[in-house]
Parts: sequence; structure tokens; C-alpha cells
Amino acid sequence: MSPSADERLFQIQTCQRHGYYAGHFPNRTQALIGQSFKGMIVIAVFDLGGNLLKVTRRNLPTNLLTARPVAGYDVDEFGFQQFLIREFGFRMGAIRVRPFQMPEERLGVLPLPEHFEEFLKHPDDSSLTEVEREEYPELISKWIDSGSFILECGNSYWLNKDGECEGS
Repeated sequence: MSPSADERLFQIQTCQRHGYYAGHFPNRTQALIGQSFKGMIVIAVFDLGGNLLKVTRRNLPTNLLTARPVAGYDVDEFGFQQFLIREFGFRMGAIRVRPFQMPEERLGVLPLPEHFEEFLKHPDDSSLTEVEREEYPELISKWIDSGSFILECGNSYWLNKDGECEGS
């Protein structure tokens, strides 16, 4: 019997092109760090059992930021990685965490995409098509069996069982 979603640990690996970084701090905690186009980072810290301990925000040094023509900032990738090492002793690597959700930070690990969750809560919702009602149970089963999950880190990312980003 497979573990329930609350018992399952979800592996996350760094995806630089989407601005999130998985790894470890020297105090043997795990971390998920998300860049924001607003020139800050959100840091989620987990124990080795994958339980969320805390979430903090931190402004990035201005020397790492380049203003965008419209709004926000781009981040110097090499400088950012050096900043993480220097400031936190951060080392990139796969982490394994339990599901959590912090909508105010747009941060979380969710076992299912929102539309599947809604279907399970309200299978008779009138906004669903007949095709969706017929197909969703099998699609949900395949999703769970594949080990896929959703990472919310400023955006929604579909990750596979190995923690690699497959889409957004």
C-alpha cells in the first residue's frame, strides 16, 4: 500500500531557469529558496524529516540586481549562487519535503494539481464537462502512480518523482 500524500516525501531539485533552488544549510536543515522578480528571495527551511520549520524573506543586495525595463529585476545568476554560499553556507542538492501550502507566499508542495483537487471535492460540479467527469478519475490515478506533484514557488511547476521540473 502506498503512503498517503501527507506521509509521502516529495523530492525537489534546483531549477535555475525557473528561479528556485533546493539544497542544504550547514546546520543539517533542508532549504527551498525562490527568487522573486521584486529583488528578494523567499527561504523555506525544513528539517531532515521534510517538515516545514519556517519561511523568511530577504532582500537581495543591489549589486546582484538589474532593473527590468517594465517592472522588477533580473538577478546575476553566478553572483546569486555565490551570495547563497557566502551568506548561508547553502549547498545545492536534492531535498525531500512533506506537502505544505502558504498561499500568501505563493509557496507550497501539493500532491495534486488544483483542478484534480477540486474534482475530488466536488465531482458533480456543474462546470465540469461529461468528458472531464469520465476522464479525471483515471488521470488522477495515473498522476499519483507517476509520483508527480506541484511545486508552488512564485508560479506553479509540475515536477516528476525525481523532483525535476517538467512544465509550468
